Amino acid sequence: MNKFKVGDTVKWQGDDGVLCGIIINLERSCAVTHNMDIGICEVETSRLCYIPQIKLGADDFAALIRLEGDLSALVENDARNIENIDGYLFSVSDLLSALNKIKAGGIDKAAYLVWYELVSGVIYNDLETEEGELYCDADALDLMHTELPVTLDEDSGEYIDRAISIGEDFIEDRERPLLDRRYPDDIKRRLLVQMDNDDLMAMADEETVILYRRFAEELAPSGDRFALRAVAYGCYGGNRAFDCDWERSRDCLIRLFEDGEDDEKREFYANTLGYIYYYGRCEGGVPDYENAYKYFSYAALSGVYEAKYKLADMYRNGYGVVKSRALAGSLIRELYRENLKYIYDGVFESKLADIALRMGNISLDWEDEEDKSYEAALYYYTQADYAIRMRMMECDYYGDEKVARAIAKALEDTRSAIGEWRKDSVHYCSLEWLLGDVLEGCKRLDLVIKKYKNGDYSFTFSPRRRRNKPFANKMLITVPALDMCGLYDSITLRYKTDTPIDEELIGRVISVDGLDYSGLYFDGERIASLCGSFILKDQGRKDEKKYRVATVCLGPSAKYDYCLGSEDISVGDRVVISLLGKEYETTVLKITERRASELVLPLKAYTSILRRV
Repeated sequence: MNKFKVGDTVKWQGDDGVLCGIIINLERSCAVTHNMDIGICEVETSRLCYIPQIKLGADDFAALIRLEGDLSALVENDARNIENIDGYLFSVSDLLSALNKIKAGGIDKAAYLVWYELVSGVIYNDLETEEGELYCDADALDLMHTELPVTLDEDSGEYIDRAISIGEDFIEDRERPLLDRRYPDDIKRRLLVQMDNDDLMAMADEETVILYRRFAEELAPSGDRFALRAVAYGCYGGNRAFDCDWERSRDCLIRLFEDGEDDEKREFYANTLGYIYYYGRCEGGVPDYENAYKYFSYAALSGVYEAKYKLADMYRNGYGVVKSRALAGSLIRELYRENLKYIYDGVFESKLADIALRMGNISLDWEDEEDKSYEAALYYYTQADYAIRMRMMECDYYGDEKVARAIAKALEDTRSAIGEWRKDSVHYCSLEWLLGDVLEGCKRLDLVIKKYKNGDYSFTFSPRRRRNKPFANKMLITVPALDMCGLYDSITLRYKTDTPIDEELIGRVISVDGLDYSGLYFDGERIASLCGSFILKDQGRKDEKKYRVATVCLGPSAKYDYCLGSEDISVGDRVVISLLGKEYETTVLKITERRASELVLPLKAYTSILRRV
């Protein structure tokens, strides 16, 4: 009696004859099997009969695939029970040979079904697309297989002919240059999806960029959304594939928006249209606020940040709507709290720069000079300046230079209004203004208190490492009077008080998750009472050491930063990096110089590039 195990191929008597399947689960007296025709079913093990695996060498396996072998022995078997012991690589030529025999009537329905199951298993389980190949054997086989009928009938001929045509075109084009080959629509669409990424577009060779543009132009007229998207955003300011063409960008985006009710990017099409109308891109700079409000409103309701703060701008200035600075301020404050969270996760592609700029503007909105808060405005403008510099290091957004100039002017004007703004130290009566946002972003801080001989204390705060992360988040600290804004591993303040701190708290690590004017808290309980003032001294930012950082890309959304100890690596070089214990070859996208406060991770978290190729 055979002892069954998961993965065995078995047969049993069904209602309509003998059935074959593979065991996918075993219980005491019952097996769960999978049959190609009837799917998953339960069969008593006493009814099952084991089918020995058929092992075929390269020649025999190739003959079977090309329909040059005898399939009669397999008609009552399961094609998945055949083992290709030599690992023969199935090719387009093999499939073409078989299809021509099928077209000539050289196979019956039962044998075709076994052959179809065998070919399907090879294509789905054993073939992989070659990395870097635009259109390879595996792709052509997959497209040919998609055309094949599951069973032979009167209409099978036209499907077989289409599969043959795909294979013949592929083989005929093999020796031609990439730009002269014929490509199926699925391959064109795949390239458009892959290249929908600024970094990959920057890394692509000229041939790939030409094909990207050609595929987009060929598919866009039929309404293909991937092609329309490529044209719309390529023409929005221009890129390597398309020249700037605002009207064409607008027309493609309108078509995407109106036809894309089920498109997950529809709100972003609306947001981009809002920008085109807001700035009058197609009207010589004359805004169309009615359409801008229409599209920004749709995008904002769908959660797009840019649309929300552009609506806030419209309400603040009364552009096409009833002026309401209160509503504008409410929208911006909400966005500010949300965008701060991204910074603590090291995501500088966020909109914090744009929103902090508007937070500063709101602080100066009062018509009465005495009500204007220049100190608050300086705080937010300083933060916006840091955020835009970091974003421009991380990515290349259209319009960022304009945003940077607006922030620089706001900073200059506010500093002039304040007068002497630069100091050597800053005094705080409460830690809320300095660390309130930090605690919200980091959730928990470690505090070490030390006592000086004169009775003063030092308070050193640092982020607590989260359980699922190898390193703690850094703290975003903003102190305009010290020209200080950046990410810090720790910060130390001098604390002056007439009320001594409990000796049990001195010299050990204390966990803090809350603070107010008079105390520090953990888990809702006060752990230290505060009745004094804190002093933060100049951190010496201008003398801070700078590090050369290389950004590399391993995929559409996988960018990594590596420190450069060597001066001989440049943008565009092919280099070898180590990631999770494995070596990868990639291209250097950009090189930036950063202070420690501009490094997203702690310095010890950065490894060096292994070598240049």
